Amino acid sequence: MKDQDMLTNELVEQVLTVLPLLPKKIFDSTPSVKSEGLHPSHFHVLHIVEQADSIQMADIANKLGINKSNLTPLIQKLVEKGYIYKIKDNQDRRITYIKMTVEGQQFSKKNKAILYDKMQERFSSLSQDDKNDLKASFTKINKILSNIED
Repeated sequence: MKDQDMLTNELVEQVLTVLPLLPKKIFDSTPSVKSEGLHPSHFHVLHIVEQADSIQMADIANKLGINKSNLTPLIQKLVEKGYIYKIKDNQDRRITYIKMTVEGQQFSKKNKAILYDKMQERFSSLSQDDKNDLKASFTKINKILSNIED
């Protein structure tokens, strides 16, 4: 096996090992999301909308790595909850943007505070060096992943 093939194989093994652990080890579950009848995917959608201020559904689907048809029920549920709303583009009525409501901003802020507390508790057993390494690793992974073409 070529060195590059071996490296790719090792990367696949690491990714398959680490990915299932991330949500459980870092976030566990978010009680307020579940109590609202929402899935963590809804919270990911809210985070993306919040960061963008105004964003098209295709862009949200792309950021989540899902089909637009799979995103539609997530968006619909968040609209029903009053956390986001749709607005048509003034120049091109075929384009719809997703924006966050004040209620959505409050819900997101509350849940981010819960996640912060949960992560602080989970990471309390880590040394400062481990925390710095983890932060640097996520920063690097994010940078590398942004270089991969879709």
